[in-house]
Amino acid sequence: MRVDEFCLFGKNFYVLRDDIGEFLLNGNKGRKMHYLLNQNNLSKMLKAKNKNNKTIISFGSNQSNAMASLARFCNLKNLDFIYITNHSVKTIYEGSNLDLAIKYGAKIIYSHPQKSVDMAKDLADKNGYFLINEGVCEDFARYGFLDLANIINDRFDGDFDVFLPSGTGTSAVFLQHYLKDLQVFTTPCYADSEFLSKSIKALDKHSKLKILKTKNKFVFGGLYDELYDMIMLVNKTSGIEFELIYDSVGFVCIKDNLDKLKQNIIYIHQGGEIGHKSQLLRYHKGL
Repeated sequence: MRVDEFCLFGKNFYVLRDDIGEFLLNGNKGRKMHYLLNQNNLSKMLKAKNKNNKTIISFGSNQSNAMASLARFCNLKNLDFIYITNHSVKTIYEGSNLDLAIKYGAKIIYSHPQKSVDMAKDLADKNGYFLINEGVCEDFARYGFLDLANIINDRFDGDFDVFLPSGTGTSAVFLQHYLKDLQVFTTPCYADSEFLSKSIKALDKHSKLKILKTKNKFVFGGLYDELYDMIMLVNKTSGIEFELIYDSVGFVCIKDNLDKLKQNIIYIHQGGEIGHKSQLLRYHKGL
């Protein structure tokens, strides 16, 4: 795996480029779906508990990387894909996650606020659809992160901390689970720390993953000068394109918590360039 290095905030960053990995799906979503990309594993899971073997259903934000990745996955596997989201949108930006999901054949259903989870579970129960939780927050996601942990274990010793921003925390939980000596830190981007803590405990109640908070609160997908300025600084300094939804919050969190992190930081670049492009357009248009 490619590792890029740069210095910022007086820290040494070692960026693991999972955004340019070998997976058919981008970044951490490729790792989360790694197990199901194997047709035998997929067939077993689709047939388990009398699941409908043609339809996958999920739910979450209309800016979700997981939505676009699941839509592509279903397109590759000739499966139908239904996605439930809370918020309708006035403008679907060309090349955005929502635009790509629709082009890959996703059926998008807009629910009442806070009802997308119940609607997805109800449809799955009634029709036998294979339900994948928001952000692919599933136990089968662990298999892809075992490989990533092995790479880190082989290359780095205990003089490093690991950092990656989180939605549901799935990537960070399983990475921490399989790392031998290194501490993993994360910060909530999609919701608050309470939501993230509950999600982490649901996946691994004994997880040693540590949550750090930003000084300021950010609404997921919102436009903030602090986040825009941060990602422009990091991109210029590193020569790497990080994204505006997760990485921006991640680097602000690192800056806000420098005293809690070691001199050397392994930063996991999880992809998300699709969402970055549409978010950048929103910033430029002031929407």
